[in-house]
Amino acid sequence: MRRRAFLGGVGAATLAATAGCLNTTPRLSVEGATQSVHPARERWIDGGLESDGDATVYARAVGDEAPKLLGPDATGTVADRLRNPGGDQFHVVIQHRAPVDAPVSMRVPPAGPTWSGTDTETLRVAVERAVFATAPESLADADAAVTTGVWTLSPAVERPPQTVDVEFAETATPTPPE
Repeated sequence: MRRRAFLGGVGAATLAATAGCLNTTPRLSVEGATQSVHPARERWIDGGLESDGDATVYARAVGDEAPKLLGPDATGTVADRLRNPGGDQFHVVIQHRAPVDAPVSMRVPPAGPTWSGTDTETLRVAVERAVFATAPESLADADAAVTTGVWTLSPAVERPPQTVDVEFAETATPTPPE
């Protein structure tokens, strides 16, 4: 075999071997979402925002271990969504702390999530001031409000992203949360 033919064959084999590695992050789509506003003192997510902590944002991607994230105070559709483990989907959990007189509502714009590398998912989240027909009674004596949101994404990936970068963008059109 001539040197040129050999080197050309090695190059083609290397390209073929790495071709599957070059695009290992599938396009993600949001299959469903829910959120709820509650007092910061309530633990909706184990390991999430602490009631007396300084952090304002918590974000995590979870697959089949989603039910283990449920805190003792989680209720409603947020709890229901986390009780259903990934399967062919996975979940992104985001908590956002705000003043009790200005809780937020969060939504993911139609462009959806994107990947930054192979381990990091970037989720652009529109943040709006929450509008309630009647303010939740539970916020009446709260020190701060937390919005807990759960987004279900597909397809399932072998391992959920290790990092979720949340990019918040304030919008002018308020929408009512759950």
